[in-house]
Amino acid sequence: MDVPEERVRPGPGSGVSTVAAASGLALSSWLAILKLGSLPCIGGGCESVIQSAYGSLLGVPVGVYAAALWLGAFLSSGRRIRLACLGILGLGSVVFIAIEALVLRSFCALCTAHALAAGIAFLARRNPPRLRGLLAGLAIAAAALGWTLSTARSLPASGRPALSALAGDPVDAFYWLGPRDPGSPVLVLSLTCPACLDALGALARADLSRHSRGPALYFKADAAGLDATAVFIAAVLARDGNKRDAFLGMATLALTQRNLLLSDPRNAATVLRALLPGGTARESDAEAIIAQQAKRLDAAGVVAVPLLISPDGTARTTFSPDAVFP
Repeated sequence: MDVPEERVRPGPGSGVSTVAAASGLALSSWLAILKLGSLPCIGGGCESVIQSAYGSLLGVPVGVYAAALWLGAFLSSGRRIRLACLGILGLGSVVFIAIEALVLRSFCALCTAHALAAGIAFLARRNPPRLRGLLAGLAIAAAALGWTLSTARSLPASGRPALSALAGDPVDAFYWLGPRDPGSPVLVLSLTCPACLDALGALARADLSRHSRGPALYFKADAAGLDATAVFIAAVLARDGNKRDAFLGMATLALTQRNLLLSDPRNAATVLRALLPGGTARESDAEAIIAQQAKRLDAAGVVAVPLLISPDGTARTTFSPDAVFP
């Protein structure tokens, strides 16, 4: 049997335990809401992590599991259950940080803060968190949600006006998924972003035959991913005929090198060149396109990818293939 704990006279370490648990509950709840609502992580730069395939487990955001474990740590009257919850939180945080470092090669500020809270709570595990910390954690999460919504939903009007300019006048874009009309969005992808590769895979698998129009398409390439992006674009430029088929075919080929693109994009570029003999003759043209787009994206303040920007400037980091088309 589990051993019940006395909460009437918490020890002096309960203050640390309560602050850590309240912080962990607030952060995990906020991260879960960001994932569920496809909201941008304003100021945290977490989109590439929480919106990646590793942001969910069995279709449920990992933040939901973490929030449930924090609730268990708060509400359990038994020591063993509380220690089990804190232990799983600590171990899960270590695993997730390792995935960020070794697989995603990107770090989420909120996830890192959550891992720190889980570590402190585990170290202070002898002292149960006070129940008032539960209310504090939920209140902080609600306040964070309100701030996120007010900031994200005001993007067209105030927060990021350059996004509206990018959506309204997408010069330097290309339209391999079909011609664009005023109702088409802007799609920003990267070949070194896990969530972008997920979106690219969804496009490659989708039945797009009923769509005659496509988005204004931009690739955001960092220094490591420049060569791979140039190979991708050059291969499409070199193809005659249907550019949409060329794009989707190249997307399918690139996805066969997904792990290499994420871990060693320069080597991935070499592999893609070998798989495309004669198909990358226009790499210099592709590099010019990338340079033009980089200036445009920098001017618009685009940092997080993937990004789907509607004509009114509203931005989303997760979307279905159908949302890419008007």
